[in-house]
Amino acid sequence: MKLADDSARQKIINGVDSFDYEKAIRDYGQKAADIIKNRSSIAKNAGKHLAKKYEQAHHLIPIELISNEKVGKFVQKAIEGGFEFNGKINAKWLKQFSSKFEHLKDGVHASHPKYTNGVEDMIGALLLTSGKSIDEITESQARMMLEKIASQVLKKIEDNPTTKINELF
Repeated sequence: MKLADDSARQKIINGVDSFDYEKAIRDYGQKAADIIKNRSSIAKNAGKHLAKKYEQAHHLIPIELISNEKVGKFVQKAIEGGFEFNGKINAKWLKQFSSKFEHLKDGVHASHPKYTNGVEDMIGALLLTSGKSIDEITESQARMMLEKIASQVLKKIEDNPTTKINELF
Protein backbone atom coordinates (compact mmCIF):
# COMPACT_ATOMS: atom_id res chain seq x y z
CA MET A 1 0.00 0.00 0.00
CA LYS A 2 1.35 3.43 -0.97
CA LEU A 3 0.31 6.30 1.25
CA ALA A 4 0.26 9.87 0.03
CA ASP A 5 1.95 11.37 3.05
CA ASP A 6 3.53 10.73 6.43
CA SER A 7 0.48 11.89 8.38
CA ALA A 8 -1.71 9.24 6.74
CA ARG A 9 0.98 6.64 7.41
CA GLN A 10 1.19 7.71 11.06
CA LYS A 11 -2.60 7.50 11.37
CA ILE A 12 -2.52 3.87 10.27
CA ILE A 13 0.41 3.11 12.58
CA ASN A 14 -1.25 4.68 15.60
CA GLY A 15 -4.78 3.64 14.72
CA VAL A 16 -5.93 7.19 15.42
CA ASP A 17 -5.09 10.66 14.27
CA SER A 18 -2.78 11.86 17.04
CA PHE A 19 -2.65 15.50 15.88
CA ASP A 20 -5.00 17.73 17.87
CA TYR A 21 -5.56 20.73 15.60
CA GLU A 22 -7.60 22.74 18.10
CA LYS A 23 -4.94 22.26 20.79
CA ALA A 24 -2.23 23.30 18.32
CA ILE A 25 -4.15 26.51 17.56
CA ARG A 26 -4.35 27.29 21.29
CA ASP A 27 -0.70 26.41 21.96
CA TYR A 28 1.08 27.72 18.85
CA GLY A 29 -1.32 29.98 16.94
CA GLN A 30 -3.37 29.53 13.77
CA LYS A 31 -0.51 29.80 11.26
CA ALA A 32 1.71 27.29 13.07
CA ALA A 33 -1.21 24.87 13.55
CA ASP A 34 -2.00 25.08 9.83
CA ILE A 35 1.65 24.38 8.99
CA ILE A 36 1.71 21.28 11.18
CA LYS A 37 -1.63 20.08 9.81
CA ASN A 38 -0.52 20.63 6.20
CA ARG A 39 3.09 19.48 6.60
CA SER A 40 2.85 17.11 3.64
CA SER A 41 2.23 20.11 1.33
CA ILE A 42 6.01 20.65 1.36
CA ALA A 43 6.31 18.05 -1.42
CA LYS A 44 4.05 20.01 -3.76
CA ASN A 45 5.58 23.35 -2.78
CA ALA A 46 9.13 22.05 -3.29
CA GLY A 47 8.29 20.96 -6.82
CA LYS A 48 7.26 17.31 -6.70
CA HIS A 49 8.16 17.04 -10.38
CA LEU A 50 11.81 17.66 -9.39
CA ALA A 51 11.96 14.63 -7.07
CA LYS A 52 13.89 11.60 -8.24
CA LYS A 53 12.73 8.06 -7.57
CA TYR A 54 12.61 7.23 -3.83
CA GLU A 55 13.16 10.84 -2.79
CA GLN A 56 11.17 12.48 0.00
CA ALA A 57 10.70 16.16 0.79
CA HIS A 58 12.66 17.04 3.92
CA HIS A 59 11.99 20.07 6.16
CA LEU A 60 15.37 21.78 6.67
CA ILE A 61 13.97 23.33 9.85
CA PRO A 62 12.20 20.32 11.39
CA ILE A 63 8.48 20.64 12.09
CA GLU A 64 9.08 19.41 15.65
CA LEU A 65 10.83 22.70 16.44
CA ILE A 66 7.51 24.58 16.24
CA SER A 67 6.57 23.04 19.58
CA ASN A 68 10.10 22.84 20.99
CA GLU A 69 10.52 24.04 24.56
CA LYS A 70 13.74 25.99 23.86
CA VAL A 71 13.21 27.50 20.40
CA GLY A 72 9.50 26.98 19.63
CA LYS A 73 8.49 30.56 20.46
CA PHE A 74 11.19 31.86 18.11
CA VAL A 75 10.11 29.50 15.29
CA GLN A 76 6.47 30.52 15.81
CA LYS A 77 7.50 34.19 15.65
CA ALA A 78 9.34 33.53 12.35
CA ILE A 79 6.19 31.86 10.99
CA GLU A 80 4.12 34.90 12.00
CA GLY A 81 6.76 37.00 10.21
CA GLY A 82 6.20 35.07 6.97
CA PHE A 83 8.67 32.18 7.11
CA GLU A 84 7.31 29.68 4.58
CA PHE A 85 7.72 26.55 6.68
CA ASN A 86 6.19 24.22 4.09
CA GLY A 87 7.70 26.18 1.21
CA LYS A 88 10.69 25.81 -1.08
CA ILE A 89 12.92 27.82 1.29
CA ASN A 90 12.63 25.05 3.90
CA ALA A 91 12.70 22.03 1.59
CA LYS A 92 15.25 19.62 0.19
CA TRP A 93 14.59 16.44 -1.77
CA LEU A 94 16.48 13.54 -0.19
CA LYS A 95 16.61 9.85 -1.00
CA GLN A 96 14.84 7.74 1.60
CA PHE A 97 17.06 5.43 3.68
CA SER A 98 16.13 1.92 4.76
CA SER A 99 18.46 -0.84 5.88
CA LYS A 100 15.80 -3.40 4.91
CA PHE A 101 15.82 -2.72 1.18
CA GLU A 102 18.94 -2.90 -0.98
CA HIS A 103 17.81 -0.06 -3.26
CA LEU A 104 17.39 2.30 -0.25
CA LYS A 105 20.60 1.51 1.64
CA ASP A 106 22.38 4.46 0.02
CA GLY A 107 19.60 6.87 1.01
CA VAL A 108 20.10 9.59 3.61
CA HIS A 109 16.57 10.50 4.80
CA ALA A 110 15.10 8.66 7.78
CA SER A 111 14.25 9.40 11.39
CA HIS A 112 16.52 12.23 12.55
CA PRO A 113 16.39 13.18 16.25
CA LYS A 114 20.09 14.15 16.32
CA TYR A 115 19.58 16.33 13.24
CA THR A 116 16.61 18.03 14.90
CA ASN A 117 18.72 18.66 18.01
CA GLY A 118 21.53 20.04 15.84
CA VAL A 119 19.21 22.53 14.13
CA GLU A 120 17.79 23.48 17.55
CA ASP A 121 21.36 24.18 18.71
CA MET A 122 22.01 26.33 15.62
CA ILE A 123 18.92 28.41 16.41
CA GLY A 124 19.97 28.71 20.06
CA ALA A 125 23.47 29.84 19.08
CA LEU A 126 22.11 32.46 16.66
CA LEU A 127 19.77 33.79 19.35
CA LEU A 128 22.68 33.96 21.80
CA THR A 129 24.93 35.86 19.38
CA SER A 130 22.09 38.28 18.54
CA GLY A 131 22.22 39.50 22.14
CA LYS A 132 18.42 39.75 22.18
CA SER A 133 15.74 37.76 23.93
CA ILE A 134 13.04 36.18 21.79
CA ASP A 135 10.64 38.89 22.99
CA GLU A 136 13.00 41.61 21.67
CA ILE A 137 13.21 40.08 18.17
CA THR A 138 10.57 41.20 15.69
CA GLU A 139 8.63 38.71 13.58
CA SER A 140 10.44 39.98 10.49
CA GLN A 141 13.85 39.58 12.15
CA ALA A 142 12.91 36.06 13.28
CA ARG A 143 11.90 35.17 9.70
CA MET A 144 15.20 36.45 8.30
CA MET A 145 17.19 34.63 10.99
CA LEU A 146 15.36 31.34 10.35
CA GLU A 147 15.85 31.74 6.58
CA LYS A 148 19.59 32.16 7.26
CA ILE A 149 19.65 28.96 9.33
CA ALA A 150 17.70 27.06 6.65
CA SER A 151 20.29 28.21 4.11
CA GLN A 152 23.17 27.09 6.35
CA VAL A 153 21.54 23.69 6.92
CA LEU A 154 20.97 23.27 3.17
CA LYS A 155 24.66 23.98 2.53
CA LYS A 156 25.64 21.43 5.19
CA ILE A 157 23.45 18.79 3.50
CA GLU A 158 24.74 19.65 0.02
CA ASP A 159 28.36 19.60 1.22
CA ASN A 160 27.78 16.09 2.65
CA PRO A 161 25.51 14.40 0.07
CA THR A 162 26.14 10.82 1.20
CA THR A 163 25.88 11.49 4.94
CA LYS A 164 22.67 10.35 6.57
CA ILE A 165 20.68 13.32 7.86
CA ASN A 166 20.85 12.08 11.44
CA GLU A 167 24.66 11.98 11.27
CA LEU A 168 25.20 15.57 10.09
CA PHE A 169 25.48 16.96 13.62
